[in-house]
Amino acid sequence: MDKQRFNPYNTTCPASGSMFLGRQDLVHKALASQGSFATVGFPRMGKSSLLKAVAQAAQESGVTVAYLPLAGSDEAELAGHIDHYLLRQDGRMRDAAIATGAGLQRLLSGVDRYCQERADDHEPGASKVMIILDETERLFRDQAVVEVLGAMGQELQHVRMVYTLFPSVYAEMQGSSSRFDRTITHPALLPFDEAQTGRLVRLCESEDVLRQAAGARVDEYRMSPWMIEDDAAAKVYRQTGGFPCLIQGLMGAALDAVETGQVTLDAITQASEGYYAMNLLKETSNMWNRLTGLQKDMIRTVSRAPSPVTYAGLIDATRASHEDNPSAFVGAMMPLAEQGNGIFALDDGRYAIRGGLLQRAFADLLLFG
Repeated sequence: MDKQRFNPYNTTCPASGSMFLGRQDLVHKALASQGSFATVGFPRMGKSSLLKAVAQAAQESGVTVAYLPLAGSDEAELAGHIDHYLLRQDGRMRDAAIATGAGLQRLLSGVDRYCQERADDHEPGASKVMIILDETERLFRDQAVVEVLGAMGQELQHVRMVYTLFPSVYAEMQGSSSRFDRTITHPALLPFDEAQTGRLVRLCESEDVLRQAAGARVDEYRMSPWMIEDDAAAKVYRQTGGFPCLIQGLMGAALDAVETGQVTLDAITQASEGYYAMNLLKETSNMWNRLTGLQKDMIRTVSRAPSPVTYAGLIDATRASHEDNPSAFVGAMMPLAEQGNGIFALDDGRYAIRGGLLQRAFADLLLFG
C-alpha cells in the first residue's frame, strides 16, 4: 500500500525546526534582553512557537530553562509552577529559594542570589536561569503578579522572565503599573512580509525539510517534495496578509487537496474556500473576543468602509469610544496597525484589513453585530 505524502503544514502545534522562520531576530532579542521579555500578539500569531525557539536557543547556550506551559492564575500558582518546573530539578537552588521566605518576589530573589553565588565561585553548571511563561492571560490579570514582575524586571541579574501577552492584557498592565512598561522588552509579532511568506510556502519543496518536520513519524509517510507553481506564493500572501497561522492553514489545505504534488493557483483558490469554511471564521471569532471595545469599533469602521480609512477618519468615526482621549486611541491602535500586530494594512496613508481571508472573515463576523 502506497504511503500518504507528508504534509508539513500544521496549525495545531507550535512550529519548530526548519518550519520555524521569520522570527529569528526576536529570538536574538529575547536572549540579549537585560530585563523581562514579552511577546505581544493576538491568538494564533506564533507566540508559543517563538517561546519554544527561545527555550531551545537558551538551553543550547548553557542557560537553565524552565518552560511553564500554563503560567497559572495568580501569584501563588506561578510560584508553585516555578517550584515544580525549576526548583525541584536542583535541590540546592530550591533550598536557597525557600530560605528567603514565602512569596513570588522572595523566591525569584533567592534564585537570583543562588545563581550569583555559583558565578562567583566559578562552579560548574548554569549561573543563568530563564523562566518562560506560556498561556498568561489569566495570570496577568492578577495585579500582584504585575507589581512583582514590574519591580523585579531590572533587579534580577541572573534570572530572566520571558512570556506572552495578548494586547488587551498588556494594555491593562500598562495602565496599572507604569513601572512595568519601563522594565520589559516587548516587541510585537508582526505578520510576514511577502518574501518571508514565500519562504514558508516553498519549504515543502525540500525533502530535507519534510524529513525534519516529520521527525519520529518519517517512516510513516512518503517524503516526496511538492512543486509550487510560480506566483502561488504571491497568491498566498494576498489571501493571508502574511499571518503565519493563516499561511500554514491555507497551505495545509492546498496540499491535502492536490493529488499530483503540483500546487497551482487554482488549488490555492479552491483550498482557501475550504479553509475559510472549516477554520477561519472560528479563529477570527477567537481573535475578536480578545479585542477591547475601542479596537472592535476600529475594525467595524475599517471593515464596513467602502474604501480604506485615514487615521483622522478613524479617530472621528470612533470618537464616542475614546471620548477625545488621545492616549486611549493610540493605545488601542498600536496593536492593530503595522507597527503592532498588523491587522490593519497601511497603504498611502489609509488603513484596510490585511489579507483577503481576514477581510472576508471580519465582514461576515460583523453581520452578527
